[in-house]
Amino acid sequence: MSEVFLRPLEAMSALRQVVADNDEQRDAHRAEVPDFPVAAAGRNFGGHGERIRDVLARIHERGGQRLDNLSATAHAAHEQVRALAVLMSPLAAPLHAVGRLAASEYADKIPVGGLL
Repeated sequence: MSEVFLRPLEAMSALRQVVADNDEQRDAHRAEVPDFPVAAAGRNFGGHGERIRDVLARIHERGGQRLDNLSATAHAAHEQVRALAVLMSPLAAPLHAVGRLAASEYADKIPVGGLL
């Protein structure tokens, strides 16, 4: 069976960094809105130019939505880890004590290759 280790303070710190990095990226994204001049499509291609401009605007908008979703997900994960940390805190000392006891009591019975 695999062991799972969660270090809530480290996880919350990493998630705060994700939010900060994402906020920076989102600010940069919002600062550079695509501006495709319809005339750039060429004479007699104004309709194509308008469609290109609209597609670029939609792509940019969806990119902003993805960045917003990432931020919301990271915030939610941070709150879940925080809630888990609060729940775990009263259990931490007794579990560490049990772990130390089990390790000392069974240390000589663990196979040389370790546990599977």
